[in-house]
Amino acid sequence: MLSVVMPNYNHSKFLPKALDAIFSQSLLPDEVIVVDDASTDRSIDVITEYSKKYSKIRLLKNEKNMGVVASLNKGLKEVKGEFVHCAGADDKVLPGLYEKSIALLSQCPAAGYCSSLSGLIDEDGNDLGLFSSIIVKSKPSCISPKESLVKLWRYGSWIMGNSAIYRTSILKGIGYFPLHLESYNDAFCGDLLALKHGACFIPERLVDWRRLEKGYSSQTSNQIPKMIHLINRICELMKNEYAAYFSSEYIRLWKRRELLGMVRQGTILRLSSHELEMFVREFPSLKLLDVLYFKLIGISKVWGRLLSRSYIMLQGNIFQSMNALRRFYVKTHGS
Repeated sequence: MLSVVMPNYNHSKFLPKALDAIFSQSLLPDEVIVVDDASTDRSIDVITEYSKKYSKIRLLKNEKNMGVVASLNKGLKEVKGEFVHCAGADDKVLPGLYEKSIALLSQCPAAGYCSSLSGLIDEDGNDLGLFSSIIVKSKPSCISPKESLVKLWRYGSWIMGNSAIYRTSILKGIGYFPLHLESYNDAFCGDLLALKHGACFIPERLVDWRRLEKGYSSQTSNQIPKMIHLINRICELMKNEYAAYFSSEYIRLWKRRELLGMVRQGTILRLSSHELEMFVREFPSLKLLDVLYFKLIGISKVWGRLLSRSYIMLQGNIFQSMNALRRFYVKTHGS
């Protein structure tokens, strides 16, 4: 049995396409639990109308706004299926997601989840191409816990949370999603489950992520102090509660990668002098190249723009080039 949990807050505009896409899958879910987080738009009306169209839709209402993660966990506690997909009310699943993911999970009975690649669409649904994420396998594959450790060391996290089909019992085993990790939840839990149970991966675009300026992820990534706070929280979790899975060397590497991600996305060029100082203080294992780059950023943002691309290229490795080639292959061949 497959369940879908969909938290919703004021996404009445996108709900019809999100729900229609779910019920157009070749393998249909057995239940779709929509948790409305005290929306103030027409969301309740839309969900009620669609529950008449699709009898498998079940609506849960929050009396007050609880947030995305709390709403998601509320729905997960009601799930009856062996597998569960945590769907975005503003996202869109693409044909084959459920059938292909569950078929691969059936071949890998120990794996905690199956994830795939995600496309990007704008508010109006226009295609923005393939989201730049790590492609750890060139064909649908099972990844053991031992191999997951090697992949995470070499390349970093690969899970796209909007594409992940979880084994419900395994997700329940870690207490669902920690409330205090916010938009980092899917990445952290994906890494943890891969290390504990293994994972499945399909190098194919099977979901679309709608990037909104006021979306959940964007609101977090645009607040540097908050991002650093969340990164440090995850480091503490790795050091303490999950020390059996994450070494101190890996934690330093993970933190460095996350902070470099802000450089890669251009976030660092928007920092104030105070925020830049905070950023540099948090940066683990400063090297000569880092010191030079951050000094130039402090002197001139123009220099920063000119040097950012070169800085990231020098921080990279052969895998990044290979990953770019794999993304090109997926874009042109569709798998």
